[in-house]
Amino acid sequence: MLPVTRTSKKSGGAPGYDREGRSVGEASAHPSSDVSAAASSRSEIDLLVNGEPLRVAAPCTLGGLLEYLDLAGQRVAVALNGEVVIRSRYSEIEVAVDDKIEILEAVGGG
Repeated sequence: MLPVTRTSKKSGGAPGYDREGRSVGEASAHPSSDVSAAASSRSEIDLLVNGEPLRVAAPCTLGGLLEYLDLAGQRVAVALNGEVVIRSRYSEIEVAVDDKIEILEAVGGG
């Protein structure tokens, strides 16, 4: 799964990285040097998802984003910069800096 960090205060850190930016399982006596190394070894991009800022490690596909948000396999519709994206393309389309993504969950009823 792709590392993703929320830019909001409620974030507990990114999958694959701890709060200091180290890869999970990585240990060091100098955490600050790990942060610098982690920041320089991965590129991050800022997105807007349903109006909320989100920072993700690049490259990141729509499918990877849905997986992180626990929406993979769910009945959702996705729009990227105002254009609806068909489900079969989620794993092909990479998000870019400042993309605006809207994710709508299908609700059943009658």
